[in-house]
Amino acid sequence: MHFVRNSAFGGVHFRKNHILLTVNANAPSESPRVMKSEQVSANRWLWDVKVFVIGDIDHELMGWRRAAYELCN
Repeated sequence: MHFVRNSAFGGVHFRKNHILLTVNANAPSESPRVMKSEQVSANRWLWDVKVFVIGDIDHELMGWRRAAYELCN
């Protein structure tokens, strides 16, 4: 599933034991929560974050989602 504003800013991928969230960013991540940080163009990165329980969806993760949304205006 992809989230789109003017372009895709994130995605949800369902796995057997977790949900993999992908968010767009304008820089690599230093967070230990980001399992993969991949540069996809000169100014865009994709971050992959595993969500195992509802508590993993916190203010930090929602802030990343909001920032990704703002990048796609």
